Amino acid sequence: MNIFLDSNILFPDPFFRNNFSRNFLETIKSIDGKIFISNVVYQEVINNYKRELKKRRKTFGEAFFELNKLLVTNVEHTFKNEEFYLAELNSFYKNLIDEGHLKIIEHTEFDMFNEIVQRALNNKKPFDYQKEEFKDTVIWLTYSKFVEKHKISGCFLSNNTKEFYASDKKTIHPDLLEDTQRLVPYKSIEEFLKSNSEYINGILTEKEEERDFLQLLDWAEANLSETYVEKAIQKEFIDELQSELSYYVDELSEAEINNIINGKDFISKLESITLLQTSLNTYEREIYGTEIIIYGSLDVNHFVSLYIWNSFRDKGESPYFCIGNDTIIQKVEFTFSIKSDYKAENFEVKGIETSNMKEGYIESSKENPEDLF
Repeated sequence: MNIFLDSNILFPDPFFRNNFSRNFLETIKSIDGKIFISNVVYQEVINNYKRELKKRRKTFGEAFFELNKLLVTNVEHTFKNEEFYLAELNSFYKNLIDEGHLKIIEHTEFDMFNEIVQRALNNKKPFDYQKEEFKDTVIWLTYSKFVEKHKISGCFLSNNTKEFYASDKKTIHPDLLEDTQRLVPYKSIEEFLKSNSEYINGILTEKEEERDFLQLLDWAEANLSETYVEKAIQKEFIDELQSELSYYVDELSEAEINNIINGKDFISKLESITLLQTSLNTYEREIYGTEIIIYGSLDVNHFVSLYIWNSFRDKGESPYFCIGNDTIIQKVEFTFSIKSDYKAENFEVKGIETSNMKEGYIESSKENPEDLF
């Protein structure tokens, strides 16, 4: 199985550490598949990693500085230089190349300059009238020319539906099908694994993993249920869920908050208090070799405090004033995994949606908030 990756697939998780990404990489190794990335994609991944590293180190450094202003005994931390972390990234991909699981395709392998110019002039995909995507064109032509040259088929993973997909956002754009019809598109690693699970498991059961795979399958058939998933989240992952949702509400903008709080445009900030209740909506499971991936969604009743901007504060006082508490309902998409020891682990929040509130907040005081300053 040949897999061709776009940059946006690798940006969020360049080391393949998330549940589906980790299993994707292990699956490719187990079934003797191969990952292909254009050198343009590789360079974009490195550049994006540099940007994220700089941004997150800055955020961490600011938090570290503020924390030590508060403490008597200072907390210590050290960062290695940027070159060290970039070397880790390069080493990771070099190991994949050396092991035969990854190939970087040089775009200079193909003469495509004149073709790129003509596509730009004719607004032919990946170019369009709104945006000129030079890098996307290089990536696509590198992959399409490679599969045609070597007479191979493969899967093209990209969530760039604007440049590569037809209007249905499921199939390759007709302009690009003129270059090759050897590539099947998927918008994510998760979509690829789910769509090909039967084929992948068919290969795995023929290999050394068959015994472990069948044992996991038997365990899943006997034990997995809505009750099991709900208990696993409550027992093993509730603190992680609380942390993720707390961070989420902390980062909401005023516009997002007031869309949730039913048009009360004076609310400036939400602060997490506790999770009151969780209820499972749906769950599914996939088995890849020696690991079960559980994924689904749950509703969470999240008790929060509501704050307005404290424009009458004295110097040193908090810029916000709490005016009450309320419960918001959040839909959380999640995954976690179960390995051969049958222990639930690797909990991840994949997405959060917050429903609009239908009722008003619970006031902490009956006084007019302006009278409290």
